Amino acid sequence: MAITKRHINALKLELEKIDILKLQEEKLNEDNTRKRIIEPILMALGYSWDHMESEYDAGRSKSERADLGLKTNGNRIEVLVECKRLNEKLNEKHFNQLNQYFVNLPTTKVAILTNGQYWTFYAPKDEYSRDLNLEPYYTFDLSNYNDDEIETLLNYSRVEFDFKKVLEKAYEQYFMSNFETALVNELYEPSDDFIKAVFVRMGGKRMTDKMRESLGTLINSKSLQKAIDNVIQKEVKNGGLIITTADELNMYHVVKTLLVQSKEFKKQPERITFRDQKTSFNVVLDDNIRKTICKIYAEGEKKSIEIGGAKLPN
Repeated sequence: MAITKRHINALKLELEKIDILKLQEEKLNEDNTRKRIIEPILMALGYSWDHMESEYDAGRSKSERADLGLKTNGNRIEVLVECKRLNEKLNEKHFNQLNQYFVNLPTTKVAILTNGQYWTFYAPKDEYSRDLNLEPYYTFDLSNYNDDEIETLLNYSRVEFDFKKVLEKAYEQYFMSNFETALVNELYEPSDDFIKAVFVRMGGKRMTDKMRESLGTLINSKSLQKAIDNVIQKEVKNGGLIITTADELNMYHVVKTLLVQSKEFKKQPERITFRDQKTSFNVVLDDNIRKTICKIYAEGEKKSIEIGGAKLPN
């Protein structure tokens, strides 16, 4: 079944019934967080009491019990949900607890760690592993979301849950997250394939051991920095490089200063960052372009801010 605007609006209506800011002031314990936030959201996603098992046996001892086990298409528990109290910061200890339960239950495919506000989704490291990847592949923030976020969340509804698609996307994201580390390692200790690729680009035909050794020596921090400078010059020339101006940064700091005065961001100013793009400079939340607060335009004397589609001149 395709997710439509009607489905998005229906879930949005249910989520809006939960006043997360007001509940934060009540300082809920774990049990109340579960009853007043977590379970209502799961029900909005199509999980009735018949599809949820509380204190699900997830180990050899009585103490090893997952807070919730979810049934999707059949009668097997395929999703684990570990619940923490609202306002409790999710940490590595919580993750290790969730991972232990997940490893003990071979039918489970996805695991969720949540404190009611933040919903972090985990998958195994790869298709051959039972251990969860340390990093979540998706996070939903109940205090800040848009229609795109709701549409993504709907993929985890009981009707829409397609484990094959979910896991493929998770594995791809985990794989791509290794790009920077792999690139650094390749440049620090160039492989024969990399050296050969450079040799061919130079017009070489037959590479000797001596030539391979010489090229390997030339690939160092000094030559790499010079190459980066040349790449930047080419990108600037071709219009492919985005340069953040001093005016844009000044306006960003003014906006951030105003935002951190609010109760919502006073304790978490690091959530406010920016994304500079070709057409606009965006002030965003959680380094997520889909959570754009406003857009800044600074071209010479012409400066303006766009909020919710309305452009306000300086």
